[in-house]
Amino acid sequence: MGAGSRSMVESAVTDDFRFVPLAEQHLAMLHEWLQRPHVAKWWAPTPSVAELRNDYLSPAAEQGTRAHIAFLGAEPLGFIQSYVVMGSGGKFATQMKKADASGARYALIVGEDEVAAQRVTLKPLRGGGSQETLEVNEVLRRLKQTIQES
Repeated sequence: MGAGSRSMVESAVTDDFRFVPLAEQHLAMLHEWLQRPHVAKWWAPTPSVAELRNDYLSPAAEQGTRAHIAFLGAEPLGFIQSYVVMGSGGKFATQMKKADASGARYALIVGEDEVAAQRVTLKPLRGGGSQETLEVNEVLRRLKQTIQES
């Protein structure tokens, strides 16, 4: 980072948080992210740019998977994909057990109620704490705080 630039953890929370559909111009960045050690342990082997293009952008790409880059302001901060997990139909408790088994620290729940209220439910999966339904900016603030503390 150049002088005067700030990391995402240090940046101010803004209302400009959005998901942008994955596009060709994001593939090299995504490839680089997937090679980072803390990500690569979950994405081994790291797919090539050509494989990412085929997996997410080609006409043969899986129809049920939606891939996006999360942005805060002009800065890309993460990759998110949504899909229906095979065999995930059924009770919410079963889905939460699967989320817990994934090793994630939090589950972000966006159901019909959350969409209607333009909020997100943040459920801690590690270290205790209670589930809360929050505005997006508050979720971002909490997640940034967690990153700073780890």
